[in-house]
Formats: sequence, C-alpha cells, structure tokens
Amino acid sequence: MGNLRQLWKAVSQSGITREMPYPLQKRIELSNHFSIIIFLVNISFLIYFSTQPNFNPVTNIIFTIVSGSIYLLNKNGLIHITRIIISICPSIAVLIVNISLKQNNPEQIEVVHFISPRIVMLCTMALPLTLFTFNEKPYLFLGLTFPLTIGIFYEQINAFFGVDAEKFGIAGSYIPTVTEDVVLILVILSGTFYFLLNLDKKYQSINNELLKEAEEKNKSLNANEEELKNSLEEIQKARVDDEKRSWISSGLAEFATILREEENDDNFYNKVLSKLINYLKTNQGGIYIANKEDAINVQLELKACYAYGRQKYINQVVEPEEGLVGQCYQEGETVYLTEVPDDYITITSGLGEATPGYIFIQPLVVNDNIEGVLELAGFDPLDEFEREFLNKLGESLASKISNQRMNLRTQKLLEQTQVMAENMKQQEVEMRSNFEELAKTVEESQARERDYLEQIKALEAQLYRVKQNQVEKSGKG
Repeated sequence: MGNLRQLWKAVSQSGITREMPYPLQKRIELSNHFSIIIFLVNISFLIYFSTQPNFNPVTNIIFTIVSGSIYLLNKNGLIHITRIIISICPSIAVLIVNISLKQNNPEQIEVVHFISPRIVMLCTMALPLTLFTFNEKPYLFLGLTFPLTIGIFYEQINAFFGVDAEKFGIAGSYIPTVTEDVVLILVILSGTFYFLLNLDKKYQSINNELLKEAEEKNKSLNANEEELKNSLEEIQKARVDDEKRSWISSGLAEFATILREEENDDNFYNKVLSKLINYLKTNQGGIYIANKEDAINVQLELKACYAYGRQKYINQVVEPEEGLVGQCYQEGETVYLTEVPDDYITITSGLGEATPGYIFIQPLVVNDNIEGVLELAGFDPLDEFEREFLNKLGESLASKISNQRMNLRTQKLLEQTQVMAENMKQQEVEMRSNFEELAKTVEESQARERDYLEQIKALEAQLYRVKQNQVEKSGKG
C-alpha cells in the first residue's frame, strides 16, 4: 500500500518545479491525475468492447498509449501539450466510438446515439477550464475550441462518415431535441465559465495579496536571516578571535614561567626554542644573541638551534651586515619571506631535505636596544596572530636577555669590587704597617733630636763657661 502511495505521488508531481506558481502546479498535478483516469477508462473500454462483434481495438490502443505517455511528456517539460491532449482526447474518443458503433450496428441506432455523444463532447469543454489558468489564454482557447467545434459540426462529421440522422430516418425527432440540449449545455457552460472566471479573478486577487504579503514576509525573513547570518559570522569571528587571544595569552603565560627560571645560557635558550617550535608546530629555528663586549665589533652568536640539518650551524657567529639575520639586526625590522631561495636553508626530516615554505626573522628588542635575533623556518606559513604572539614573546625574551646581560655585568662588577676591596684591605694592612714603622721612626728621630738638643745645650753651656773664663782672664791681665 505504501509503494502504491509513493507511486501515485511520484506520478502526480511529474513536470512540477518549485519555481512554478502554485495554481499552475495544481493544474499540472490534475493533468497527471486525469491521464491516469483516462488510461484506466481506455483499458476498461478495451476489455469491454473486445467481447463485442466487429470491434476494432486500434483506436482504444492509441488512446491508451497517448494517455499513458502524458506522464513522460510532463516529466520532459511539455506541460501545455499534455493538457491540450487531455482536453481534446475525450471528445475525440467519444466521437470515434460513436461513429464506429453506428457503422457496425446500424439497425440498433436510435435518437439517443445522436444526442448523448454530442452532449458528452460539449461537456468535455469543462476540462480545459479546469486544466488551464486564465493566464494561459491561447491554450485555454484551443482547448475550448476543439470540443465546441466537434459539437457544433457533429451532423456534418456524421454525414462525412455516412451515419447522419437522415440516413436512419430520425432527423425529424432528433434536431429539435438536440438543439435544445446544445443551447442548454452552452448556457450552462457559459455560466460556469463566467463563474469560474470571476472565481479565478477573486482567487487571483487573493493570491496576489497573499503573494505580496508573503514577499514582504520573505523580505523581512531574508533581512532577519541576513542579520542573523551577520550576527553568527560576528559571533564566529569573535569566537575565533577569542581563541586566538587565548592561544596567545596561554603561550605567553607558559613562556613567562620559563623566562622566570634562572638557568645557564645553553639550557635556557635551548629550552625556550624547543618549547617555541612545538607550540607553533613549526619545523626549525635558532636564537642569536648579540655579543656587545666590544661595542665597536658586535657579533651575533647562535646560542640555540633546533632541527638544523648541518653541523656548520652549531656555534655559528654572524656579523651584523651578514645575510638576513645580520640585516634584521642592523635594521631592527622583522623579515618574513614566503618565497624562500632554494640555496638559503633546508629542512631535514626522515624523508629527506626540502626548502621551507617561510622564513621568519625577528629582532629581539627592548627599550630600543636589540639584544638578539630569532629565526624560524617551516612549511606552513604563519598566521597574523602567530606573528603577533612572536612579537610579544620577542619583547619578553629580549627583556630576559637584557636582564641576564645586566645581571652578568652586575656580577662582574661585584667580583671586581670584591677584588678591589681585598686589594684595598691588603693595602690598608701594608699602610698600617708602614705607618707603625713611620711612627717608630718618628719616635726614634724625636729621641735622637732630644739627645742632640741636650748635647747642644751642654755644648752651649760649656762654651759659655769657656767664654766666661776668657773674660775673667782678660780682666786679670
């Protein structure tokens, strides 16, 4: 039962597309239904009339094939032709069957065989009214004209095939009755046509209003959808930006822990570089530190390297004007290349050597002083947020290098101060010893001086006595 329902639905939707107006979709669906009905009716007539004498099945077989092909015609887009076929097939079929019966059984012909077929053919004018919208005027007119023409010229058609009413002697009672029936049917069909036309206009007006309202709602929905889409894109962008900021913050926090550790140079730089390579998921790198002991001849020393393929890079020394690393140090500008020269550097792996997809060389700057250079190489180019992360990390690393340099300078000054203090202490001891010796010498000099003064006084006293004696001797003489 379910398969039959699916088959009915598939046949009903043949030739219908979403772009079609709804009224047209319903009429195509109705034409598919009529095709099935006509097909089944033809099969029934074919079975029934096959038991009758002198039956020619060709006509029924043709109409069975035509009605059965409507599905395929609709499926191939011939939606107007199929409805024209459905509009004219019943009247043609009735006409052919009626004439065949008259030709094969003339002795059984009565008035009803002239009246009923004509009424039925005129009634088939309702089919195009049902199958076509009033916007399809040419096809509607064609569908109405054919059964009407057959109904009006019914006598002439019968006469052409030699089965007119006069031949059977019933024209006298046939003409007045059929005239009344034809007029009545035409009046009914005209009224029906007028009613359907007004109803169609009414529905068309309602449909236009609904379509207009639907279009406005659709515009509003599209605007809301666009707004929602923009909001989602902004949210998505904000989420991606948050993830990038979180990635940067998390990375800086991890490296801050490493930068706070006190280690010797080799372990510290190797640890930083190894962590950086893994965090960025890149392939190769090196850290150069500026040796500023000789302010005039500054050199860049490779303190750490990761995954360099050749031993010559170990303990490498670069002059400020040498290569991209030297250029970066000298100009203080980041170098980022996505087209790497083949002979610049290669990345070595288990599969061999290959030229990297990018080279990133960044000066390590703090307080306008360049402390070193960071060089990275990899296959997948760096995103903007990754370069932003490296810029911030470079400042922190430069600050660490500057602090290490300052600590080293302070340590050297402290050692020099300690040496000077020891020297001064030793000199102080020597000076104290010299002072004591000097004091002793002074004291000895003072003692000798006192002895000399006493001797001088004694000599002066002796000299005075000699002079007194001389004076006395002179007075006596």
